[in-house]
Amino acid sequence: TGVNLRETLLTPANVNKTQFGMLFKRVVDGQVYSQPLVVTGVAVDGGTHDLVYVTTVNNSVYAFDANDPEASAPVWHVNFGTPANVHSTDFGCLDMNGQMGIVGTPVIDKALGVLYVVALTKTGPVTGPATGFTQKLHALDLTTGADLPQSPVTIEAKDFNALMQNQRPALMLANGMVYVGYSSHC
Repeated sequence: TGVNLRETLLTPANVNKTQFGMLFKRVVDGQVYSQPLVVTGVAVDGGTHDLVYVTTVNNSVYAFDANDPEASAPVWHVNFGTPANVHSTDFGCLDMNGQMGIVGTPVIDKALGVLYVVALTKTGPVTGPATGFTQKLHALDLTTGADLPQSPVTIEAKDFNALMQNQRPALMLANGMVYVGYSSHC
């Protein structure tokens, strides 16, 4: 059933219609396949904010104030360019719907103030099976969304096809290393 019988904080008394639910919603530029992430105590514009980070298949990353229902504009927003599309090649199926820019969940290193995210971007004309697209690992400043020095890094490997490799799994951070997993389409 998935029940956690040792849960002590969340109970039917505090998780109900009157005390638990959506606080507010935000408009973004595309579908969200990844998990939104929250970081508390981020120094922004001379203050401290709790921020929620959201990515979209249109290659956008947003940082929103996690506590202010009136702050509908993002604290910051970056976009990495034209994403690949499900119709950019014949995948043999339609496992996704539309754009395929940022699909995997980013990972955050709060101690260093970095959000790591992989974006799939159209770079030019498609002239062959492994051309016209690139995947890059971006290291973004949590407070501004700016690429940090030496970022982004193009993901390359023998027989790696940026369009065909689906960066679907969440990124993982362990021992100072970012791990990027892949699945295939279909």
